[in-house]
Amino acid sequence: MTDANKAESDDEMNEEDIAKAQAERSEKSNRAQLAEMLERMTPEEIFNMYDKDGSGGIDYEEFVEMLPQIGVKMGEAKALKFYRMCDRDGSGEIDVSDLKPIVVNQTTT
Repeated sequence: MTDANKAESDDEMNEEDIAKAQAERSEKSNRAQLAEMLERMTPEEIFNMYDKDGSGGIDYEEFVEMLPQIGVKMGEAKALKFYRMCDRDGSGEIDVSDLKPIVVNQTTT
């Protein structure tokens, strides 16, 4: 391969790079659509969306899945501490009244 061909090859995106860029663009679009949808939902609707098992409470696994989707970014240790703070009655689950302040603050900022 000549230097000119190698330089041209280096400038072109390969199929893997293109697929990766498309996936990133799609993920950003999905996050934007979810954020827009969350802005239009009531705290109760958001709660029901993340109460995957329909138990009437959001457990820790459901909580950590929800956080980045409502715009809260934090590490595992902070997420656990935040979860425990939100679980005001210590039941091991967050009910809709515990979740309202979180959701209202995140969707209005």
